Amino acid sequence: MLKLTLKIAAAICLLLLIAGAAAGFMAWQRWETVRAEAAEFDLARLDEMPAVSEVIDTKGDRYGRLGGEIRYTVGIADIPEHLINALIAREDNRFYLHHGVDYRGMARAAWRNFQAGSVEEGASTITQQLARNTWDLPEDKWKRKLVEAALAMRLEEHFSKPELIEAYFNRIYFGEGVYGVETAA
Repeated sequence: MLKLTLKIAAAICLLLLIAGAAAGFMAWQRWETVRAEAAEFDLARLDEMPAVSEVIDTKGDRYGRLGGEIRYTVGIADIPEHLINALIAREDNRFYLHHGVDYRGMARAAWRNFQAGSVEEGASTITQQLARNTWDLPEDKWKRKLVEAALAMRLEEHFSKPELIEAYFNRIYFGEGVYGVETAA
C-alpha cells in the first residue's frame, strides 16, 4: 500500500513538473514574441512630441495658436530637483533601482489588489508610463502591459535615467489641454 501511495505521489509530482515546464516554455515564447514586437518601435520618437503651431507677428510677439498640443519643452537642468524627487516619490520610488520594470512593485500591487478584491494600485514604473504615453500600444490590456514592459526595458537600455525623467516631464499631460512641465508651470 505504501509503495502504491509513493508511486502515485511520484507520478503526480512528475505531472506537475511537466505541466510547470510546459507553462514556463509557453510563457517564455510569449515573452519573446512581445519583445520582438517591442523591438519594432522607433526609440527616436521619444524626442518627437506634438506641439501647437504658433502664429508670430512681425514684432516677434505671439499672435495665436493653431491646433496641436500646447507644450514647451525644457532640459533636465531646468526642472527643479524637488519636483523630480516628488515625481519619483509619488510614481516610482524605486526608479533608480530597476531597469524599466519593478518586479517588487508588481508583487506589492498584486498583493494589495488581491487583499482589496479589486484593482486599487497600479505597478507601472515611470518608464512604462513614458512608453504608454509615447507610442500607440495594443488595445488588449494584458498584451499592452507586456509590450509596455518590454519597451520600458529597451528605453532603459538606450537612455539614461535623467533623459527618461526629462522626456517624462516634457511629454506628460497635466490637464486643461496642457502638456509638459514648462507649460504647466
